Amino acid sequence: MTHKKRSRKVGTEPMAQEPEVKGATADEKRHNGIAEWLRRLDEHPLRATEPLVGQELRERARQEMEQLGNMVRIPLRIEQFMAFTLLASLDCFLYYFTVLPIKIVVGVSWGRHNNALRLSRTYRERVTLLLILCVSIGLSQLDTSKVYHRIKRQSAMKLYMLFSVLEVADKMLASLGQSLLGVLLSKSSYRHLRKRQLLLVGLSLCYLGCHCVVLLYQTIALNVAVNSYSNSLVTLLLSLQFAEIKSAVFKKFDKEGLFQLTLADSAERFKLSLLITIIMLRNLGTTQLPIWPQLPAANSLVSSVLRAPVVYILGSELVVDWVKHAYITKFNRIRPGIYDKFFYIMQRDHATSQQVYLERLGLPVLAYVTVSVLMLHTSMHTVVEQLLGAAMWPGKHLTIGIVLTVSWFSLLLLLRLATHRVLVRWGQHIRTTWPQGDTTTTVTAADYVAGAVVDGVGAMDSRTRTIIHRPAPTPPPDLAQKRDTHNAASPAGLETVTRYTMASKTIW
Repeated sequence: MTHKKRSRKVGTEPMAQEPEVKGATADEKRHNGIAEWLRRLDEHPLRATEPLVGQELRERARQEMEQLGNMVRIPLRIEQFMAFTLLASLDCFLYYFTVLPIKIVVGVSWGRHNNALRLSRTYRERVTLLLILCVSIGLSQLDTSKVYHRIKRQSAMKLYMLFSVLEVADKMLASLGQSLLGVLLSKSSYRHLRKRQLLLVGLSLCYLGCHCVVLLYQTIALNVAVNSYSNSLVTLLLSLQFAEIKSAVFKKFDKEGLFQLTLADSAERFKLSLLITIIMLRNLGTTQLPIWPQLPAANSLVSSVLRAPVVYILGSELVVDWVKHAYITKFNRIRPGIYDKFFYIMQRDHATSQQVYLERLGLPVLAYVTVSVLMLHTSMHTVVEQLLGAAMWPGKHLTIGIVLTVSWFSLLLLLRLATHRVLVRWGQHIRTTWPQGDTTTTVTAADYVAGAVVDGVGAMDSRTRTIIHRPAPTPPPDLAQKRDTHNAASPAGLETVTRYTMASKTIW
């Protein structure tokens, strides 16, 4: 009786004692005593006993399990988007080597009897070809070997600054070129005065020359890293790639910001793939071509073209994109299905026109074409000379030029036809097999995981927010509520996003 009164004064309920089992052994009694002691250690007299706490914990565990599953599915969705955009970008890139010269020849032939019709029909193609030829001829005097050795002699700190400056200059020039070339190649520009056309052509030549110089330095610096026997340059490139994770992961993203970041990653991957291809073809041009049966020589050729740094750089690009998007979607509670909306927008843009697709992606294809011509002209000439032998005959250089032109044109035309056919089939598959809900660009609450949006540091539930914002009757809207309000106010927000528009807080 005395024990019960003391327990009431303390204010705690007496703990239910486990009934002793008759005939229990000493080991069982010791085990029950230890279990009771551990249970008392975990008890707290002020612990909340509301039944909602357990439900919230179970619901939060279910949401976190869904988040983990979404992180696993993100790489597949990302690579599906990247595969289509890379193929579409390759299709646009090959257009300038195959379809553009054919359109010029056909346009000139059809408009022989009407000079005004011939000029208006091929205006875009003629101006584009003029820009490529003028810049290629002007930069052909640049000695890339001197630039190569000058970059190779620099210290790691100077190379770090060089890569950073070139990356910023590339983005700024790409944005400028998109606006400038869009005005120059429009039909309205053809109808204006010649003075304005000449001014626009001059500005476009200056832009394209500057952008090609930046891309040349980026290509040569990457070539130095690939061919270097030291791992310092490769480590520098890898550190720059992994710095993207730090700059993007711990930030709040809306649907427009995530779409723009995905566009930037796609454009960056196409650029890196193109530069790696140019470097491998240049290494092929500087390597003695082996006779086919000589396996050791063939192995040496493969090792000289496909080096370990190439695998490291491309592999790290994939890993960085996967990790970055996985954590961005986790912290912002975004489901992977939103990438299907991005995918559908890019497929529709490519089916509409090449210009609409390139404006959305922000890809400076004209600069990439010019740099490819500059970097591969000498190397391909060397390859054809090796194949034709060292014998001299009248008109050898003319023969090499004709063989080189015809061979590359035929190869690129076949590649372009195959790429375009794959894209058309892929688009037809999307139109016929995707559900109606997957072909909409409106983002709703179903595209997000329920729960509080966090920035990667900590979560704040509704009870904590109510306590913090006292004595206000209602706390201000949290991040999830602001997100839902923004999505309801701009249901077609994804339609307005392009690579170089301020759709969110940052241009990636």
